[in-house]
Amino acid sequence: MTSVGIMMNEPSDQLSVVTIKGDNFGISRNSTTFHISLELSVRMAEINPAFCAYQVSSSGMCELNVPTRSVSWIDSNTITINITDAALDAGFTATAFYGADVAKLYIMVNQRLALLKSNSQIPTINAERPVVMSVVNPIKNPHGAYRGQIVTVIGRNFGHTQPTTCDALLANLGSASCALIDVTATDTEGSEIGWVNNTMLKCKVTSGSLDQSVPVRVTREGQTNLNSDILFEYLGDHIPLERDAIREQLQQAEDAGENVCRVSCRSMALAA
Repeated sequence: MTSVGIMMNEPSDQLSVVTIKGDNFGISRNSTTFHISLELSVRMAEINPAFCAYQVSSSGMCELNVPTRSVSWIDSNTITINITDAALDAGFTATAFYGADVAKLYIMVNQRLALLKSNSQIPTINAERPVVMSVVNPIKNPHGAYRGQIVTVIGRNFGHTQPTTCDALLANLGSASCALIDVTATDTEGSEIGWVNNTMLKCKVTSGSLDQSVPVRVTREGQTNLNSDILFEYLGDHIPLERDAIREQLQQAEDAGENVCRVSCRSMALAA
């Protein structure tokens, strides 16, 4: 076996197919027998506890047996495995596959175990890394934001399911964390930030350095996007007040009998 294709986290069955490239996969489908199983990683077993409670291999690992109908013989050098079909047959969805080292792939071809040519090891399936396509601040500057503002990150492979742990999904603007968890939110009001779907997340800007454009990073289950061409600009610690907001503050101060000059100076400082 020479290589194992990437399993993509996309909402299309055609993109949940693992392509296996190698040698000696038989001269035809009818003349070749396959027995294929996935030995799920510890992390994948944790995500699928109900299934893994009953599907345990002889080595004590959680095992997913791939049905024959999910395997397609292309030619003597290529076979494909439809992960979606195999997962649905097993009782959980392919959307639960995230991160590196998702599973070891055991392939028996005519009762012979296929190994990687490079190192004679069992091949490992990895889920595709996140990809960042844009970062948007709908309130202010489209390419940057102030501390405390919420930005929307658009891309793919952020996961089809809600992260189950605090470190399962992370966002960074340069070296600064972009908060995905609102510690002040209550169960009833919910949170404005966090994972939205496979192609979107919203996070709150926490800090940064002025006059720098920094790359946007998204990490899902330990895998981080490789592209660094999507940049973010930190605009400052305080959001400037608009003129209408300053007028409103002055009017409120005047109505309350406060020192309008002192309020005006404070408002001008915030607007600077």
